Amino acid sequence: MPNDDPNAHIANFLEICDMFKQNGVSHNAIRLRLFPFSLRDKTKEWLNSLLTGTITTWDGLAQKFLAKYFPPAKTAKLRNDITTFAQFEIEALYEAWERYKDLLRKCPHYGLPIWLQVHTFYNGLESNTRTMIDAAAGGTLMGKTPEATYELLEEMASNNYQWSSDRSMPRKTIRAHNIDVVTSLSTHMTAFSNKLEHLNVSAIQTQVCELCEGNHTSVTCQIGSHFASSFAKQAHYVSNFQRQQNNQYSNTYNPGWRNHPNFL
Repeated sequence: MPNDDPNAHIANFLEICDMFKQNGVSHNAIRLRLFPFSLRDKTKEWLNSLLTGTITTWDGLAQKFLAKYFPPAKTAKLRNDITTFAQFEIEALYEAWERYKDLLRKCPHYGLPIWLQVHTFYNGLESNTRTMIDAAAGGTLMGKTPEATYELLEEMASNNYQWSSDRSMPRKTIRAHNIDVVTSLSTHMTAFSNKLEHLNVSAIQTQVCELCEGNHTSVTCQIGSHFASSFAKQAHYVSNFQRQQNNQYSNTYNPGWRNHPNFL
């Protein structure tokens, strides 16, 4: 019980007590009689430790219970949270309204009148949210009665919740799916590109000539090439011709004879 909400505990207890009716027995007597059965452990020990005759009415018991498990410091903090309420930057109207009402439920004995409740909530909203509410109210929201203002806020918050459920959720799903598809395609394309680069490098490094089995392509091979063979024959002819010109025993005229010692 110390970790539970004492106001919620009392509210639930009263809801159950209203189901019991006994002729000739007042609601006050039924609540006093049944309340101890709603407690346990240390909370029940606290109730049994109270002096006999100190509690004669239900209101007196509720006040002592709240004073024990809802101390003034906690009440002061909740009151401050209510009076300084402000809508978060990315908070929807429905979420802000529900959060504000939750603060009021946690501190029901604060006794905040309805006109002050709606006024405090309205002042804590973002400017664009206030503009939207004023447009829905047909003017200034504060120009309506507190009851009409409260009902309008309830209706707008409900509609805002439906808009968020109908529009926001599909967008998030589609966007997440698109991101997954793009990421998957990008991963596959990168892997495919790496494989192609690896194949090209391997092909260049492992080129073997089909004619001589050398480390070059068959197109650039000198063996078996018609142009390479013709070039080799021409080079051989020129070399032989030069040797014949300097051969003194040749059957033809040799320019080298001019320098022969027998002809000087």
